[in-house]
Amino acid sequence: MRNNLILSMILVAAAATTGCRLTANNETASGTFLICLFDRSITANDPVTKDRYLADFSKLVADLQPGDTVVADAITENPTATMRFPVHIMLPSYDPAQNNPLLHKRELQAAKRTLLEQVERLVRGTPATKNTAILDALYVTRKALQSDAGKKAAHRILVVFSDMVEDSARANFERENLSAGRIKTILDIEEKSGRLPDMKGVDVWVAGATPNRDMGEARIRSIEAFWGPYFSRCGALLTPDRYGPALFNFAIAKN
Repeated sequence: MRNNLILSMILVAAAATTGCRLTANNETASGTFLICLFDRSITANDPVTKDRYLADFSKLVADLQPGDTVVADAITENPTATMRFPVHIMLPSYDPAQNNPLLHKRELQAAKRTLLEQVERLVRGTPATKNTAILDALYVTRKALQSDAGKKAAHRILVVFSDMVEDSARANFERENLSAGRIKTILDIEEKSGRLPDMKGVDVWVAGATPNRDMGEARIRSIEAFWGPYFSRCGALLTPDRYGPALFNFAIAKN
């Protein structure tokens, strides 16, 4: 047992020195685990919005590396009942001692094409919903983060393709007065109710935020002001430069 303890200490020290993340079993984490959520509310149902989501997603796919895993699903009016992450693809890993580089390149390209096709079917084929339960969808997302692939990844990323206008029984951001005090109250209720997902170490991007020109500037800013503290309470990081009407400043850290 003492030898196991010493080995664990050595592994942790080595990880700290090299910047590597270790799993709960002291295995060296590797690759990226990417979760993409797509808003399928009526406000995001026009062809232009769908095309923009898919164009941004294709840019994201271009950055993926061999061994990375991607899961995706739609944000609906009842994510607890509907979310099953039908898109779940691990890109083929590359081992120079075993893989032919040209053959692997073809396999990687084929896997990325399959990923793009599956996400397009998800975005274009999921029926539009009247309401948007973003908070519930994010809570369900914890299950993907707790999967083996999520736990073993060196980098965990969440990209939300949405206008970020929560419209559910819990809150309605089109009507709520999202003052600093009200935001704190909502977050306190979510925390006390155990509805804040554990997203420690997750990097977050938002693409598609509040593109509605009819919405006032003050409300647009107040909605954005909610999501930064929300993800912070969950242990995730959403910086202002990663929140916008399109996918801005997206980058995957290299292993």
